[in-house]
Formats: sequence, C-alpha cells, structure tokens
Amino acid sequence: MSSSSSSSSSSEQYSTSTSSAVFEEEGVTYYSNLKNVNSINNPVMGEDAGMRYSGYFDMAWDRNSLDIDYEGYGLRKSINNKGAIYCNDASRLFSMSRGYVGMTLSLPNPIKEGVYMPLLDDINELNEYILWGVNNGLYTPSTPGLYSALTPRGIEFTTFTTGGRHTITDSISDIDANTSFFIEFAWDSDEIDEYLVRSIIRVNRVVVAAGNQPIASDSIDDFGFYVLNTPFGYSNMECIIRNLSIYNIVPREMRDLFESSSSESEVTSMSSLGDDYSSFLFSIDSPSFVVSITFVNPDIYVDWGDGSEVENYTYGGEKSHSYSSTGSYVLKIYGECSNFAFSSGGGKLTSILSPIRGIDGLITFDETFSFCTSLTAIPTGLFDNCPNIVRFGSTFAACTSLTAIPTGLFDNCPNVMSFEVIFNGCTSLTTIPTGLFDNCPSVTSFFLSFLSCTSLTAIPTGLFDNCPNVTDFRSTFNTCSSLVGNAPDLWNRVPEPNGENCFYECFGLSNYSGIPLYWK
Repeated sequence: MSSSSSSSSSSEQYSTSTSSAVFEEEGVTYYSNLKNVNSINNPVMGEDAGMRYSGYFDMAWDRNSLDIDYEGYGLRKSINNKGAIYCNDASRLFSMSRGYVGMTLSLPNPIKEGVYMPLLDDINELNEYILWGVNNGLYTPSTPGLYSALTPRGIEFTTFTTGGRHTITDSISDIDANTSFFIEFAWDSDEIDEYLVRSIIRVNRVVVAAGNQPIASDSIDDFGFYVLNTPFGYSNMECIIRNLSIYNIVPREMRDLFESSSSESEVTSMSSLGDDYSSFLFSIDSPSFVVSITFVNPDIYVDWGDGSEVENYTYGGEKSHSYSSTGSYVLKIYGECSNFAFSSGGGKLTSILSPIRGIDGLITFDETFSFCTSLTAIPTGLFDNCPNIVRFGSTFAACTSLTAIPTGLFDNCPNVMSFEVIFNGCTSLTTIPTGLFDNCPSVTSFFLSFLSCTSLTAIPTGLFDNCPNVTDFRSTFNTCSSLVGNAPDLWNRVPEPNGENCFYECFGLSNYSGIPLYWK
C-alpha cells in the first residue's frame, strides 16, 4: 500500500491506465497528453472547455527520439517562466458538488511523508505551491472554491463552500525527485450516503487521504480554474506536467472507493459480509505499524483492510494487527460484542466511514474512540442504530482534533445512564449542539464530560433540561477556559446534584461570580 513511486514499471501502470480510462468513462470534460503548448488548447477530449495557457512552458521530451518513455510526453515549467494552464469558467469542467482532477507530475525535489522538501519546516502558512484551484484569491483562497497544494503540512485538498472550509491532507506519500507520479483528487456530495467519504486524494492509485466533510453545492459559474498557478505565497513551482484529466463526475473505479469498497489496487473489499458492517479509515504512515482493538464478549469479524484474511474473534481482550506498508486502509467490523475500543494505534484513525451498524449486542461505548487524535469529525447519525447503549464512558476522550459534535448524536440512545468523561480533553471542540441530550432522560452522571475542552465557547440553553435524574455534575466543564455567556444554574436543582468543580476556572462566564463556591 505504499504510495512511493520510483520505477518505470509503476509509471507504465498508472500513466497508461489513466489514458485508457478517459475513453471508457462518461463525464470527461477535458483530457490532454501534454506534448506541446498547442496540446493545451487542442486536447484529446474537451475542446469546448476553452483551456488556455499563460507564461511559458518548455517541452520536456526529445522530439528526435522515437522512444517516448512510459510516462509519456510532458511540459516543463521552470521557476523563471510562471507558466500556467487555465480555463475562464470552471463550471465547464465540473461543479462544486462533484468532480475529479488527475495529473501526472514530476518534481526536482523529493516528497517525504506528503511534504515537498523545499517546504519542510516552512513556518509561513501562505507558502504553498498550488497544483490546481478554482477562485484562488490574491493572498488566500476565496469561497466558493477548491484547490490542491503542496504545503508545509503535506499535500492538501481544500473545499471552501458555504458549508465551511474543509481540508484533507496527505501525510503519507514518499516520492523520489525527478520521478513521475500520478495524483488524483475527487469529491462528491450528490447521491453519496451521508456517512461515507466525500473527498479523496490518491497517489499512484493508492488512497492517501480521505474525508467525509460536507460540501455545499455553490455555483462556480465564471470562476477561473488554474493549474500550476499560485496567486499567493510562492508564485512559481518547477515541475513537469505530463497529462491532465478532468471529469464532471467521479470516475467509475473511484466511485467504488466513495462507497467504501475498492479495487484490488486499493483497500480490500469485504463483499462477503454484505453492507451491514461498521467501517473506519486508517492512514498508516510507517511500516509494521500496529492497530489494536479491544473487544468485550465478542463473536466478531474484522477485515483489517490490507488483503489479509477476515479474522473471527470469539474471546475478549485486545486483538492486534500489523500493517506491513504505509497507506490508507478501510477497517471493517461486524458480528457481536458488548463493547469495542481502538486501544492502540487509534491516532491513525482519520475518518469514521459509516454509522455503527452490523454489530449486535452493544451496550456500552467505553473508550471506543479515545485518543483518536487524528479524528476531525463525527458523522451525523453515528449511533442511530444503537438504542440499547447504557454508557458512553470516555468515548471520545482526548480526540484533540475533533472540532464539533453533530446535532442529534444521541437521539436514538434513550437508555443512557452515564456520559462520564465522554469528551474529556477534546481541546479543539468549539461548540455543543442545542438539544444534544434531549432524548436521554435516564442519565445520572456527567462526571468530567467536557473537562479541559479549552476551545469550547458556550453552553447551549437547556442542555440538561431533559435529564432530570442527574446526580453528578462534578468537573463537567472544569477548565473550559473559553466559555462565555451564562452557566446553567444546575445548583438550583432539587435535590441538588454533586457539582464539585463543575465550572472550575471558567472565568469568562457572565454569571461566574454568582456560581456557588463549591461548583467552581
């Protein structure tokens, strides 16, 4: 599953398959083998797109040679000429809600763990090399827009819509200098199950980043589409571009990935298990990395996603698997257990790709996603199929990249009695949705539930109104130092719950001075 590209045979595989795929798929809006600058305005397909170029490109192949290598032709962009490819109306190529851009490039310096080496340790976040983009501003990208770039953080793909700005990052790929690699970007918010992947980066046919963030269907009519043009930060990037393909749909073999299945070259399918399973995306960035899951009372099946046999575990405890190479893997679980938790390696979990389904007998989610530090989002409806849960204990504790909680997350969990430590240490969490606990009338404890959520800015009005049986609010919002507005007057409940240190060091609360000493 390595995304490294270093041999001519691998170049042959991805370059030739790209060319043939264009003629097999519907939805191609532009395709060109870039032989010379005339091949930009006279592509193999998509003349109606009106693609043009600016600046200057050199041919990157010997016109006197009949032995064109497997990587094809190519145009060389040097740091002195500012060459760019563009279309004045991106809507001729794709929409904000669905599309695909693929290109074969080679760079004069290597990429290590997704970072182009000239950008390594660059502290200026504006210093990026744009691979392609729509509506890039003079200094920052504008909305609505999309763009991909080489950045000090890795290869990034950003969607910037009224639904928010979201970025997925390749921090895996290792690519040698002066070695061609095929890189693809695909996104889709139409006809895709809301729980599944909506944007993908692939390098040499290997998924290196994916995300299920929302993409709004904003119009990009009359906004320009640019390739290899960086309007902010660095203005030039030395490279060779060998081909460019653009679709207004997601190509067929990539759509399989969006639907949490795959081809042989990608993550292994679990077709024998049907669709009734829970799936999770792991991005493994070092060989022999071990992921472990702890099961309680299991008769459970796990597809580790790397082509190994599906495992059936019938006794409890920690079950481990070592991944021999780097890459992105879809891990799938189904069967029966009363609790499961990613007990080791959870920091490599980047996306939850489905609701929890296909796992019978669940009664708790204790530490299930704790310390999953790369997890940035919780899918809407994650627990909709889990009506028998009685405890969410430390479920998302120390998920330090998690920024939000979806509305209605616990609406179908009416039997929960404890949310102890559930979001403890989620330092990037900024909001709590209104009505989060409205359908949880049996809860008795919120002990440490939001402890040290230092970015949390407000407590929604009536958050605990439908939880009349709570006896323990100890340290619920302890050291939530960014809280403003009023704290709920939980101390006025009859009988009074245990509220020791509930609002400890929440100095920004408007009614902080009126909170009883014991509660702060």
